[in-house]
Amino acid sequence: MEFSKLIDPFKLIESGLNGIINFFKAWRGFKLVIFGTTRTGKSTLWQYLQTEKMVDPSAVDKTFEVTPLEKFRLKTIRLSFMKVGVLATDVPGDKQFRATWADVLQQVKPHGIIFLMDNVDDTSNIPPAGYDEKRLAEHLEAFQYLTELIMSEPEVYKNLQAIAIVVNKSDTFPKQLGYGKILERSGVSQTFRQYNELEKCRSTAFSCSALYGTNVTNMIRWMVQSMSSGGSE
Repeated sequence: MEFSKLIDPFKLIESGLNGIINFFKAWRGFKLVIFGTTRTGKSTLWQYLQTEKMVDPSAVDKTFEVTPLEKFRLKTIRLSFMKVGVLATDVPGDKQFRATWADVLQQVKPHGIIFLMDNVDDTSNIPPAGYDEKRLAEHLEAFQYLTELIMSEPEVYKNLQAIAIVVNKSDTFPKQLGYGKILERSGVSQTFRQYNELEKCRSTAFSCSALYGTNVTNMIRWMVQSMSSGGSE
């Protein structure tokens, strides 16, 4: 049965958080949620996944960050290499809206999670080291919060099959700075390793440029394959 015949997505989107949760519950395929703090490029990645084309920064819809309960974005991702669609959404990154993270996890029970981070907040003013310590601390706090939410909900943990930690804005990385160093410097890698229970999920890290689409297809391909395999073997 086509999902469009199962339920009217437009009416559900209009109803905000309850609408998107109900639609996710009705969906029988794979479910993917994109998490991350503010200004990591979630909106840009979201837009690229709809077109598979380089994103015009001026055309990115960023109102979602400030009106999350009124404007949830719901879309079936079906990139050129994919045989099946994946129902996906992202969540607001601002701290004042973090309560929605728990609501989405509890009700949606996603099969896959993308945690998006970056090396700097302001790409027009990149420090000599190539990363912003304050920014990396924000990512660590957000990732710890997300991980604790996952582990506190047995049904969420049980359903989760794949986690990708993605360092966006790879076009801003200095030559001497790879995404692995950013992950280690932020403490996100160490935090993930502390949760041995998450080893049941397939997990990996990527760098990407959501703006230019660099490595995005590889990331989504891995996510789809991992969700299809049902977690770690």
